[in-house]
Amino acid sequence: MTGPGTASRRCWRPSRNWRVARTTPILLDNAVKFTDQGGVSLKVGRDGGRLCFQVEDPGEGMAQEDLDGILPPFRQLGDQSQRPEGAGRGLAITRRLVNLMEGEIRVSSEPGQGSVFTVWLPLDRAW
Repeated sequence: MTGPGTASRRCWRPSRNWRVARTTPILLDNAVKFTDQGGVSLKVGRDGGRLCFQVEDPGEGMAQEDLDGILPPFRQLGDQSQRPEGAGRGLAITRRLVNLMEGEIRVSSEPGQGSVFTVWLPLDRAW
């Protein structure tokens, strides 16, 4: 289909794009909150037919046994008196949005080594 306005209709799907637009800031916000020194990086690219973005921080990191438990709602690790403000919903919201777009989210981390959150979304669902 061609004609005036066709490109904008193909490029903007508010029902889907808002999910992508909400997912990235949540991951960036968490990374910044838990990083005392150093920088947070965001990498975005394509992986075949998928949009891939990765948020990496040099923060305190997490033990392997804690990684499975960080995505449920209201789950926060460690000493709560030492934590930044928040209710522990951000990663659960991110996981839900990613699942709604038929994507995948993974986290890798080691204590003292920071964390890497990677999200893959099918391009036809993300764009």
